[in-house]
Amino acid sequence: MPGRITALEAGCGSRVVEVHVDGQPWRRLNRRLVKRAGIGVGSELDDETLCLLDEQERILAEEISLRLLTHRSRSVQEMTTRLAASGIGSEAAGDQIARLRCQGYLDDLSFAREWVDDRVRVGGHGRQRISRELAAHGVSPELIQRALEAGCPAERELERAMELLGSATVLLRAAERDRAGKRKAWQWLVRRGYSSEIAYQAVSLASEGRHGD
Repeated sequence: MPGRITALEAGCGSRVVEVHVDGQPWRRLNRRLVKRAGIGVGSELDDETLCLLDEQERILAEEISLRLLTHRSRSVQEMTTRLAASGIGSEAAGDQIARLRCQGYLDDLSFAREWVDDRVRVGGHGRQRISRELAAHGVSPELIQRALEAGCPAERELERAMELLGSATVLLRAAERDRAGKRKAWQWLVRRGYSSEIAYQAVSLASEGRHGD
């Protein structure tokens, strides 16, 4: 859209500005992109400037995505959302995501497997909670199931729930003591992501002194 920039307004985040051309909203751009392209109010958006914007936006998309991946793996949906929130246009973001997937840096199955391993090893979470979290990151049901079966098999869910309850001494003693204690322990396991049936079985066995010490 050739024309002259008439306004640069702060967007919904400090990283983004709304660019107005000839008095009309044009695009959301990352602040760093605006600075790199050397544009501002009064700048003419000719073909040369538009080409420069496209080139710098692709460079910035790569920088942002690689920085995000240095902290932890990301799902495709999460990366798409983060690039959009950073003011990267859909075309540049799509191209960068395609490159990352081709290079193996962005893979929903690998992401899901790492997520399952972390939640099981560090948080002791159950399959239901892990499944909800992965779905919220845009991972498909098929990939969620594959990751769960590899790192958190259903046949070990009761064993894991009992081990977790066995490590929570106060709740374990309460479950052994009375009905109110059993309910409190059951609710705790359900919040950790175990099904109501698994939580019930774990608490019942624990109350009989058969827990995963």
